[in-house]
Amino acid sequence: KGQVPVHFPAAVLDGRLEVLCVQVTHLDGKAAFFADGSSQEYDAVIFATGYQLDLPFLSDDLRTVIEFNPADLLQPAILHECVWRPELPGLAFVGLYRGPFFAAMELQARWACGVFSGRLAPPSAEEVERGLQTERQIRKQQPRPQFPHGDYVGMTEALAHHVGVHPASALNARTMPENSDAELGRLLYDGPLLPFH
Repeated sequence: KGQVPVHFPAAVLDGRLEVLCVQVTHLDGKAAFFADGSSQEYDAVIFATGYQLDLPFLSDDLRTVIEFNPADLLQPAILHECVWRPELPGLAFVGLYRGPFFAAMELQARWACGVFSGRLAPPSAEEVERGLQTERQIRKQQPRPQFPHGDYVGMTEALAHHVGVHPASALNARTMPENSDAELGRLLYDGPLLPFH
């Protein structure tokens, strides 16, 4: 219960179980249909979908503002960079992001703290509106991607730029000789130890 049986890896290695690395587009009867156009029949399908988000501490009105859909396991809220809503300037969300998330969550938290402390400017209204439109487009994608924000590196780099901790943000081209990696190396070696680095 809740654990991978010890015989599972051996069954995969022996070819008795097959690991498919293709997205399921839909099910029909016993058949599963895949994004590559293939299909197979199965006796049972196990949905390992994680958890369903619940925000009982937010009022119905606030859940409506963030376009909250608890049935959407991939993208339950529409937030700029998975953090901001323009209607809620004193509220930031951290971790409402599906994917490899520790660095992204740390950077989201640092961004929120920077904005709330006044160290960082909040994103502009235009930026937020563009971000919300992007999130709505992601939510409408068919078939649904397993990881709605699949460009994890791009996402964490954008967050690191917002926070001011991306190595390129710390370099000043006027003080660094052209084609010199010494300053970048010093910043990476002596700088803060972050999952992003």
